[in-house]
Amino acid sequence: MTRLLWKTARESACLSFRWLNLEFSSVREFTSYLKHVFKTRIVRWARLALLFLFGGNANREGWEKRTLFVHLGGFGDLAVMTSVLKHYKKYWPDRSIYLLASKSSGADARLFGGAIDRVIHIDYPAFTKDPRYGARFVRMLRIIGFKAVVNHDPSIGEIIGKMIALEVGAEAVVGYEGMGHQIEKPLDLHMKKNIEFVARTLFPRYTKVVSRIDRGMDLSKRLPNVIRHYRAIFEALTGGTEKDFSTTLSVATEWESKAFEVLRKNRIEPGIYCLFNIGASTLNRVWEPEKFAEVASYLADANVPIVVVGSKTDRALVERMRAHYLGPLCDLTGAVAMADSVALVKRARFVLSNDTAPVHAAVALQKPSITILGLGHFGYISLYGYSDINHWVYAERPECLCDNWRCNNDVAGDAPAPCIAAIPAATVIDAIGGLLRYLESNARCPLQTFKTEF
Repeated sequence: MTRLLWKTARESACLSFRWLNLEFSSVREFTSYLKHVFKTRIVRWARLALLFLFGGNANREGWEKRTLFVHLGGFGDLAVMTSVLKHYKKYWPDRSIYLLASKSSGADARLFGGAIDRVIHIDYPAFTKDPRYGARFVRMLRIIGFKAVVNHDPSIGEIIGKMIALEVGAEAVVGYEGMGHQIEKPLDLHMKKNIEFVARTLFPRYTKVVSRIDRGMDLSKRLPNVIRHYRAIFEALTGGTEKDFSTTLSVATEWESKAFEVLRKNRIEPGIYCLFNIGASTLNRVWEPEKFAEVASYLADANVPIVVVGSKTDRALVERMRAHYLGPLCDLTGAVAMADSVALVKRARFVLSNDTAPVHAAVALQKPSITILGLGHFGYISLYGYSDINHWVYAERPECLCDNWRCNNDVAGDAPAPCIAAIPAATVIDAIGGLLRYLESNARCPLQTFKTEF
């Protein structure tokens, strides 16, 4: 009976909705579509109704001196975005530049070395679910008042930032057409419908949409680095050209002081430890903690202390690693803010991580790093930096290249993608050994110049 009910439920969820021109192939796809409908129709229209009644108009007093950049990606995305952020003040010396960032990114204006005047944080989950929070938040932005709003995220699939850009009430709203691999290979039905919604409903209301740079490129083997997309937006906005697109971050004295204090309490000297980050944006992009444990044992034998950072949600991953590694470890998972983690990156000997925030902080601070890299977005936000000290370890799986992580649809929710699971611990250990030998012989590295693409 149970099997019969389950079969009936699945068949019901997979019905063809001819009036919507949709056909669902699985319950997962049906749920994905419902997420899109909830965000773009139910919550959005409720928020717009509240803004119509109570939102007020945008403050126009001096608004020509205020520009809002919107980028709701993670900290790593913002770190790479510094490649162009650092140049805007040269062209707009009299403007105050605000950055709207996700609260979870931990972004602080001081990290950007004067390129950003103020960071405004948004509770991303609350905005997607609660129209009252969304209306209050947009009203706050209207009270500040911006003549120009730039959605600086090159991803066409991210729709919340693109909706906010329109709702602020700015005179000029600028966005980016998107990246070809998302348009051609959307991850799932949710992303596909988001992309259609942006192209059909949102972008026609923008005053300018910057053309994508990857049209006509072969996107099956490697993607152009995101810095090239950021550069296209920068040049379209300013009309300027620059030669230096290296990334850069600033570390405040108080963050360094906190880092030194944490290290002192754990009897670890600055400059000698390896900074681990085991987590990632999704569990499918996490290299197995058991393999991190093998690497930790190797480092313990080499007398390299280990400091672990990450969010509170990474605690379970660290516990899995600790089940296989009983050696010394300074576990700061969930205990330090993002800015403090960046300070710890600055004082590390090198960083070992999945492709996530600490890696991009390491590149921006010209620190050695080894990154365990999946192939879903191969080359997009990887394979850049200083080639002698920033190493990217990945598996040779041609079938996984640039598939926009669609292989995740075929694995369990907490299992690594095939291209990540295929990387053995021995490969990473060999890379660490090579890096340590190089650092012993080249104390003043990096010796190579910054490259957008290796």
